[in-house]
Order: sequence, then C-alpha cells, then structure tokens
Amino acid sequence: MFERPKKTLEHSLFTVLENAQDYVADVYFKYPHTKLWAHKALLMVRVPPSFQQKYLPQLADQTQFDISAVIPYTTLRQLLRFWYTARFTPPPNETSLLSSAIHGLSLSEASSNLQSEVESNLHQEISSLEIKLGVDMLPKGDPEQQWVADLSRMLDQQICTDVTVYQDVQPVSSFPAHRFMLASQSPYFYSVFCTEFREASTSSVHMPSDLFSAATLDVILHYLYTDQLILPDLLDAQPTRLNQKKHELRILQKVFPAADFLGHADTICKAVLLKMAVLCHQFKCVCSECAALLPSMLVFADQHQKHVPKLRSNLIALYADPLDSLAPLWSQKPFAILVSALQKPQAKETQLSDIFATPTPTTPTEDSVISDITQRTWSNMTKHNSVRSLHSLHLCLSYLRGADPFPTWSQPVIQILNQFLHYNVEMIANHFDYYCVEYPILLSCVDGIGFGFSVDFLSFVLQHVLNEGIHDGNAAILYQGIVRDLGNRQEMVRNVAVDGVLMDARLKCAQYLAKRWMSVKAEHGFATIEKDYLRMISEDINVPMRTLTKPLENDISTIFSFKPRKAKKEDGVKRLSFPLQTQDDTQAHVRPYAMTTSQSHSDTEDVSLQRRNSTFRSFRRHTSDDLTDELLALDLRPMEPRQTRLRFSLPTTPSRIRPQKRVAVKKNKRSKSPGRSRWSLGYSTSDSSDDEIMPAVGQKVELLRRPLPTLGTIKYIGPVEFAKGTWVGVELESRLGNNDGSVDGKRYFQTFPQRGVFIKTDDFKILADKKN
Repeated sequence: MFERPKKTLEHSLFTVLENAQDYVADVYFKYPHTKLWAHKALLMVRVPPSFQQKYLPQLADQTQFDISAVIPYTTLRQLLRFWYTARFTPPPNETSLLSSAIHGLSLSEASSNLQSEVESNLHQEISSLEIKLGVDMLPKGDPEQQWVADLSRMLDQQICTDVTVYQDVQPVSSFPAHRFMLASQSPYFYSVFCTEFREASTSSVHMPSDLFSAATLDVILHYLYTDQLILPDLLDAQPTRLNQKKHELRILQKVFPAADFLGHADTICKAVLLKMAVLCHQFKCVCSECAALLPSMLVFADQHQKHVPKLRSNLIALYADPLDSLAPLWSQKPFAILVSALQKPQAKETQLSDIFATPTPTTPTEDSVISDITQRTWSNMTKHNSVRSLHSLHLCLSYLRGADPFPTWSQPVIQILNQFLHYNVEMIANHFDYYCVEYPILLSCVDGIGFGFSVDFLSFVLQHVLNEGIHDGNAAILYQGIVRDLGNRQEMVRNVAVDGVLMDARLKCAQYLAKRWMSVKAEHGFATIEKDYLRMISEDINVPMRTLTKPLENDISTIFSFKPRKAKKEDGVKRLSFPLQTQDDTQAHVRPYAMTTSQSHSDTEDVSLQRRNSTFRSFRRHTSDDLTDELLALDLRPMEPRQTRLRFSLPTTPSRIRPQKRVAVKKNKRSKSPGRSRWSLGYSTSDSSDDEIMPAVGQKVELLRRPLPTLGTIKYIGPVEFAKGTWVGVELESRLGNNDGSVDGKRYFQTFPQRGVFIKTDDFKILADKKN
C-alpha cells in the first residue's frame, strides 16, 4: 500500500565529509597544501582504538593532527570516506553509470559491478597498509551493521555532543545531539545550524510542544542517526502483545505530524506508515487485535487525509463490508467511543428503553469518517446479501449485548445498527418468497446446510419480519413461505428446535390475517397464494375460502354483514381458530431467541433499564490527542477470561393435543391438503394419500421452484456423504446441473458433466415411470 522510504544516511554523511566546514567540523588533518576537516564525535566511534592510541591521542581535546608522513593524502581521504559512510566509493549516480547502461547493463547492475571492483582494490590497499603500520584502520565485523551500531552508540552515549534539543511538554526532557548529524539529515535543522539563522551558534533548540513529546523526539533522533525506526519498549513487567502494539501505534501516530513538520515526508513519514501497516496486518484483517487498533487508525487517516487518502478509503471499505466486518469490528468498545466522539450533540438524550426498540436516527458530523462508513455500508446492503447482512447484524448486536448488558458505551453504535436492521428486515419481508424459492437462503436456517445459520437466527429473522415488516400486501405471502417452504423443509430434517420457532411464527402471522383479512383482500394479498395454502389460511382464521377468493367489489354489502361461521364440533378436525388478540397478548407467545430486540427483554429488565436511565453516562467531546489515547488505552491488569452472560438453550417441544379417533366421517367431506405438515397446529398427522407415487430410480421428474422448466430422470435415491438425510440424484436433460454424478470424489451415479444434480424429495414432482 505504501512506498518504502528513501535511505538518506549514506548520502547525507558523504555530503558532510565533502563539505565538512559547512557542517560545523571541529577537527582537521594537516597536509602541506591542504587540510582534511572532520568531526570528533564520528572519529571517536568509527576509528579503531589501536589507531587512535598511536596516531590520534587526546582526540577529544585537540583540534588538529599531522599524520601526513604516515598516511598519504589520498589514502586518508578514502579512510575518512569509509569511516563516514562504510564505503570507499561515493554513492553512485546515473551520470557515472551511463556508459555501463549503454552496454546492456541496468543502472543497479552497473552500480554493483563498479562499486565491487573499486571496493576490492581499495580494501587490499588498506589491508597492506595495516600490516605495514601494525594497527587496525578499519572496524571489524559487517561494515553496514557496525556503521549503524557506531552511529547509534554516538547518540546514546552522548559522545562529543554540541547541541541539546528540548521538548517543552511537562516534564521537560532534553536530548544531547550533534549538529552535523541533524543538519545533514533534516532541512529544518540545516536552516538552524548552517545558515545565517539567529540560532546558528546556539547550543540548544526548543521544539514545539504541541507536536513533540519525549518519545516522539527520541524516535525521530534515532531515525536521523540510523535510518531506522527504533520504538521504545512498553514499561511493563509482562506486556501483552496487544498492549505493545497499542503502545507502538500511539507513538507512531504522534511521530507522523512531527516528522512532517521537519520536512521528512519521504523518509520518516513513509517509514511510519509501513510500520503501521505491519502492526495492523496491512489494513485487511478483522482479527481481535486489528479490531482494537483500527478505530485509532480511522482517526489518524481522517486527520491526515491529504497525505494518506488511500489509507482512509481502504479503512472505510473495510468497515463498510456488511458481511465480514459488522460483527468483529462494529462490536468493539474503541469503535463505539469513536462514533460517540464524532457525533453531534443531541438536543434530547436518548432513553435507554428505546435503544432496542425502533431505530433512532443518529447525526454524525457531516463529512466525518463515521458518516462515510455509514453511507458506504448502506450502499453495500443489497437484495442479494440482505439475509447474510442481517446475520452479521444479529451477531454484532449479540456481542454488544454480552459486553454491555445495560447499554452505556454501546448506545451510539446500536443506534446506527438499528437503522441497518430495519432496512434489511423490510427488504426481507417484501421479498420473502425470493429468499424461500428463487434464492432459498432462509432454508439454511432450518437444515443448517450452506451458510451455517442457527435456529436462534431463524427466530431472530421471523420475529423482526412479523413485528416490523408485515403489512397487508405481504402477510399472506409470509404465511405461505413459513408453511410451505420452511415447514416442508422442516418435515425433511425434523429439527426439534425449529418446531417451536415455526409454530410461533405461523401463529403470529395467522393472528395478523385474522384481524386484517379484509384489508389484505383489498390489497390483493391472496391473489398469488396457492390453493392448498389459501385453504389453510381459511381454516386458521375461520373465514370461508370463497370469501377470501371472490372479488371484493362484488360483495360490498355482504362484507359488512358477514358473520363468521361456527366451528364444527368434530373430534378429528381442529383449526387454528382464536379470538382477536391485542399486541400485548401476542407477546406472550414469542420466545426471546434474539438478543437484540425489545421482545428479548423481560418486564423486570425493562424496569431495571428505566431505573438506570438517570445514571446513563453521556459521552464528552474529545480532542485529537485525547481521543487517540482513549482509543489505544492500555490494559495493564492481567487478562482473565470473563464468563459470558449469554445463555443459549434449545426451545422445548411445544405440547400438542393428540387428535381423538373419529366416530363418523361424512363421505362428502373435503379432502385434506397435501401441504399439511407435522408441525402445523390443529391438523391430522395422516397427511399422505394412499395413491401417492413413491420416487424410484428411472422415473421421469420435473424440478420445482426453478425459473425454467427443468426435466430429468432419477438415477440415485439414498444417503450421501456431503449432507444428512435422503437425497435424490437426477440426470437432467440439459446442462443445468452442477456435477457428473459424483460429489467430493464420491460417485453415486454416472452422467455427463453439468448434467447431474442432487435434490431433496420435496423439490420435484413425478411425471411418469420409465417403463410407461
């Protein structure tokens, strides 16, 4: 994402050596016709001790030396170049390498070839001189590593320092340094020490207190001396990995503006961004550590948008992913603190009892990063991913409920999430048949195949859809989807936990239809319902089927004088008939599976929330530094696993009234619908007809719930390894399948590629036997 910083230390020290007097040199070597100027501090750390004792005694006190009789001028010049830059040759440039590049070598190859040849010759010459004089002239060890270590030691041990840099933040800290090092690496310090500037001869420099702290200044000085970011360790006996990352990230976010002030946008600033990317896993991760660090990076990217626009856009895209980011990132306390800090003050404080009820509009500051994240998340929630987005919201709100049972710090995030929740619930309610037939993702909540949805999530979806999304135009469609699609799939898998959820949903939907069936009929809500399930609705709400189907405008007079028929007193026939109930009565039948709605709270808990309302903590406005420190707050206490407050349990199987044996059955009685299921309240369990054709290998079938007519022949019936239950393998007449009769290396039947498909026994209808 970010470019690597330029390495400037070697070039800077080469410039210092070539223009030593301009960079406040304090010692020189005398030759007959010239002088070689240098700096005491660098000579003391780079010249070998044996050479110092013999030819440079009392280096710290003297300002001139005459060794012209021992070492020639050119040789000493090459030695000084090695002591300053760890190389005998000057840094290459394109002009000196142009001839080599013309002959077919790249600039990097030409540079390597030229330097290696010269370095080898000079090293042999110096080695022979060392033998002649009997002293070491070159530092031992790896030249690059020893060079960096010597420069760092020169700063840490304050060897021959000539300036002190102060930061005025209490407590005041001072850092002794060397003017030639600061001036060579920083244009800011060059203007201070090497020009006619008024502080050119001073021995102290005071840095702005609003940009520089002790840790910030220490990191910058070490980078100027070593071309490396050296961050101080956390002062803790046993720092955790997350606390160490928070400590480093806090320092880096303060180093960036200070380095930009000094004019190091291409060096220190780029090194800081690279280190941030390493700490935050390249800003592509949603792990627990990144979830704690990224809110502070949002603040950083928003404050420095002009310098790092790509970082801001990448973080917004990461947070705005409704499928993978809502649960792990939005449920963290640092993000809630950030949302609260960037919100406009509310004229009226939100009541705690309304947090889990209807969505409350939030007012994030215009053009803030939270506003951009919210808008991008809205745009990423589509019809195709609405159910999965709702699943992420369910997990996120569950995490928040477990971490903050009586919402305090989580309130700002919950307000935004409730808006997303209402939007997705409306979309699912208005396209319920799409999610059950065309894109049957809701069936995964029943059989657990595909997306891994739980029964708890199924209850969450149905509760919100029937509480917020049901209306006169879709009530009958919701009933048909619950009974036909979800109920029939439940008949296949027979999940005990799903029984109670579907029964409650059907009961609630039937209650709505019983109250408003005339309005539903006026909205043509029964027009698209299949005949079998329209008969079920008729029996559940105790309204004749002919009354639901005939045109409303032809029966205006009878609507207002209609009296519901009396239920027949037959022991074997039971209907889902009930009086019209109020909303309060309906709530008694709803199980609190979801952890995020008002139905989830008991009356006692609601009262407790009201009592705690007066003690609710209001969030204050933050400055940028305070907000960064709060988002990266260190947890210095030992981490102990906290017991979760969540308690999940499977619902008990609802009690059913066993039907008594029939005494007498009328011959002209209407036959039962084949769509009745074992979980349907008030229906006989004997729902299969005697003349029903059982599927067999070789039968011609037509697949149901497909956009185009799809025909095929049964090739396999039985268990499979990729799923539970009985599956039917069908060879299709056209290439609309997804296999060739084998799945995961296991072959069940033989056919051509893309001609095989495995379906459940309720996903097709039999046309004719092969023998017929």
